[in-house]
Amino acid sequence: MRVHAFLGMCVLGALALGCEPNLRNSRNQASLDFGCAKDQLDVRRRSRDTYLVTGCDRTGVYQCPEAPGVTQRFCVNLSLMARQRGEREFRCDLESVVVDELSPFVFRAEGCGHEAVYHCEASDGRPRCLLERTEDAPVPGATPAPEATTETSADPS
Repeated sequence: MRVHAFLGMCVLGALALGCEPNLRNSRNQASLDFGCAKDQLDVRRRSRDTYLVTGCDRTGVYQCPEAPGVTQRFCVNLSLMARQRGEREFRCDLESVVVDELSPFVFRAEGCGHEAVYHCEASDGRPRCLLERTEDAPVPGATPAPEATTETSADPS
């Protein structure tokens, strides 16, 4: 009987107080990443192990792995991972790289005239961003070079 009462209290406490460890971990990590107080952050669960954290004029997609063999509780900002990879590959300041989430775990990074799409995850406890595609982004205000044309002259004969 005591076990059932204890489990019931844990479930009710987690629901009422948001005491879920990964919710807490994603908030704590976002507070460090964003450089702002935890109470300024809104955390919403998106899937079994991912959370959308917003606040302090920032947004992060956090994955807190729960895979077999993952014993340490941690959360990784997937959007920040994509931004940092773009920074390295584009040879660009981090502040110049903008990241948009295209779909769950897929991020487009743009900066310094380049664009790349990454698939980022940490579901097995090993955070990584894999390149899906890359291309040079159009430079604002630039006009494309005219296409070469071939002219044929009519032979009067």
